Amino acid sequence: MRQTKFRSIFMSDFHLGSPHCDSYRLRNFLVTYDAERIYLVGDIIEANNHLKWPLFHSDVIRELFSKLQVGTKIFYIPGNHDRIFLNYIGDYHDLQIVKCVSHTMVNGKVLLVIHGDQVDRFKSWTLLHILSVIEKMLKNNLWELIRKYLSHIIKRHELKFEKEMVSYARARGFYGVVCGHIHFPKIENTGSTIYINTGDWIHHCTAVVEHWDGSFELLQG
Repeated sequence: MRQTKFRSIFMSDFHLGSPHCDSYRLRNFLVTYDAERIYLVGDIIEANNHLKWPLFHSDVIRELFSKLQVGTKIFYIPGNHDRIFLNYIGDYHDLQIVKCVSHTMVNGKVLLVIHGDQVDRFKSWTLLHILSVIEKMLKNNLWELIRKYLSHIIKRHELKFEKEMVSYARARGFYGVVCGHIHFPKIENTGSTIYINTGDWIHHCTAVVEHWDGSFELLQG
């Protein structure tokens, strides 16, 4: 039963198909919360590794399709792990697959919604393939290992990423940006711009919701 309906929900970095995805918490979140618009902000499917698909990950896909059937609009912005879906850009009734999309806030200001790998140096296909092979050998998520043992480096990367994402959006005429990619949930509203990172469903299990009054909130599944 739907308990809460928001104006918008922003989610990213499910990595469905990967054993690191917490699909149980993700599916429960989707069952509990609903919105007029849901933005899937990249890395929804783990397409870099040819892994055996966990059957229970299909429950997440089914839940998303059930939302489409009742009129929820879903925007899917592929990221660097599921860029294969850029080959399917287009409108599919209430599902839109897009490179990026604009979101108009209640106050009329417009945000850029984009995965975020566009400003990250670690985005080449060759490098991603190498990292994926290493992850498969280690049977662990390499990014989370780096976060655990080299947190000071990750923190510098997160701050640099935030600054570059805001600059990227502002240079294109947007008030702020909603993104994912680095698996670090955050809402930073300076009054002159806004940076929103939705987090991930491997480590943090977070999403950002937009209330009907226009405020944003970070929720954990």
